Amino acid sequence: MRYQLVATMAAGLESVTTKELKALGIQTRTENGKVYFEGDDKTIALTNVWLRSADRIKIVVGQFKALTFDALFEGVKALPWDHYLPLDAAFPVEAERFVRNYIQNRTFKPSPKKRLLKKCLRFIIARRGYRKLARLTRWKFRF
Repeated sequence: MRYQLVATMAAGLESVTTKELKALGIQTRTENGKVYFEGDDKTIALTNVWLRSADRIKIVVGQFKALTFDALFEGVKALPWDHYLPLDAAFPVEAERFVRNYIQNRTFKPSPKKRLLKKCLRFIIARRGYRKLARLTRWKFRF
């Protein structure tokens, strides 16, 4: 399976990480503090072992703009979670700072966001035919 991946690093180390990835034969696209690239399971393992300048290698599940609570719900619901997470998986959620601040400044608190994402994941699991598991509340959230 091919993944869209992102390597995160301290500001100013993007060019070093890009050179390390190119030395491994990987095409890259660079942004502030991030280097995007594509790969499979082998690429994930390879980059985790050989990249010295990157802090983390992350899988990009999807990207969308969410300015309202409903847009956040619909965006999370549309992502293909069943391709990445088993049914009993813990689900840590990290929002970008500006999205988190925007939502919190609009009077949304972590508790409603947590309930929203749990509801969304229950809906996805129920839609896939696992009705009994849709009642699970074991998911762990981090904001």
